[in-house]
Amino acid sequence: MADALDYAWATSQDDDDRPLRIVHRAVSPTSIRLEFSGQVTLTDFGVAYSRMVGRLDTPSKVLRAELAYAAPEVMGRQKPDGRADLYSLGMVLLEMLSGQYPLDPPDVNLPPGESPEAVRYNARVRAERRTWTSVGELADRILRFGPEDVERVASGVPEPLKRILHKALRSNPDDRYQTGCEMGNELVAWLRRQERYFTHVEAAAELETLLREKPTPQQTRAFPIERGILPSPEEEATAEEEATEEDKKDRSE
Repeated sequence: MADALDYAWATSQDDDDRPLRIVHRAVSPTSIRLEFSGQVTLTDFGVAYSRMVGRLDTPSKVLRAELAYAAPEVMGRQKPDGRADLYSLGMVLLEMLSGQYPLDPPDVNLPPGESPEAVRYNARVRAERRTWTSVGELADRILRFGPEDVERVASGVPEPLKRILHKALRSNPDDRYQTGCEMGNELVAWLRRQERYFTHVEAAAELETLLREKPTPQQTRAFPIERGILPSPEEEATAEEEATEEDKKDRSE
């Protein structure tokens, strides 16, 4: 993924050899796909920023991004560059390594309601894509997310990987990895030191096993976004019926 983001920002060109400077703006688990061949693909460039001739500017009061993994400068409505995507990739990596969504704080730290800052933010800005909580609440959490939070979430992560996370998740873009190539090289160097290689052939085999043994959505009770797909109308109707029946059962008990 780091290599793909490096290409998008630093290498991609239009037909006249002009750099496109693409910022994906939606790097998240749902935009990263593992193919049956074991290759990894970055998808969903529908909200990408670029210098492509004829592109439409984003309205000033609209946040066009996958906000649950967005960089602080995106939430601050600053003009993003390729380093914003590397922050998002750092958030995905932190979630993969810790097994938890990084912006979920311990329950004891949850405020009783949205902060005044979040309320004011909601009054000024709207999200182009649906989010699991208000835009202001997400902005509040992202803008407050710092090194101590990385330490808390990554408490069980090996120190060399933790250092990579810290650098990728600096709030100031100047303190982060400046290119995807730089971040990717450090990750590859860590893998080589483990003397264990996980090739695309092994990834394909693991994917085949997961698909063969995967539980049904009903068994996992996962939200559609956690399954990585949007539900069909039939699935939505079935889910509503099951929820209604479950509610009736709970009341009768």
